[in-house]
Amino acid sequence: MKMRNIITNGKKLLVVLMFSGLTFGGFAQTDPPPPPGGGGSTNTNNATNQLGGAAHIGGGVLILLTLALGYAGKRFYDLRKKAEA
Repeated sequence: MKMRNIITNGKKLLVVLMFSGLTFGGFAQTDPPPPPGGGGSTNTNNATNQLGGAAHIGGGVLILLTLALGYAGKRFYDLRKKAEA
């Protein structure tokens, strides 16, 4: 009976040590590099230091609207088909 308790406690300890080893590895990461820039930038609105940089949102909005229109069309088609049946 005592040997079973030792094995059970050993397994629990092994699991705790494995997970704590994984979490300690996350603390060992280095800091990210500083944002680019420094002196010779011709960008007047300082877009390189903003979240997302100088990315335009026009293409993403167009894709989102196209997908929404396709989804609405499919829903309309399914509801119309259901009403005819």
